[in-house]
Amino acid sequence: MFYDKWNSSDGWRYLEAAPADMETPLRWVAQSYGDNWRSFPDVAGTGTEIGTGKQNTALILAVDADAPAAKACADYRGGGFSDWFLPSRDELFMMYWNLFGNQSDGAYKYNTTTVRAVRAF
Repeated sequence: MFYDKWNSSDGWRYLEAAPADMETPLRWVAQSYGDNWRSFPDVAGTGTEIGTGKQNTALILAVDADAPAAKACADYRGGGFSDWFLPSRDELFMMYWNLFGNQSDGAYKYNTTTVRAVRAF
């Protein structure tokens, strides 16, 4: 666990990080976008705040069902749980701050980067 919001509003109180990064660095958009990463659309409705990662993951996958980072997190089954998701920017920052993990910069659309799934409970 790397975050406690001190109440159970919205059906969750804690954020937990997967015990390790996904096996290999992943792109944030499917290979079908190739090197033309600027053609990847902005995903409407996504947020950066803590608590938005789960919805962001669903929105990203609705636009690009093969988005490697979001898909890897959504498909992850660590600890027997199936509710993992790609963290939002602020969730990632909190994980980095508390667990000394890896935080991506804004060049995420075309670079590969390490990815770690998160779940809320």
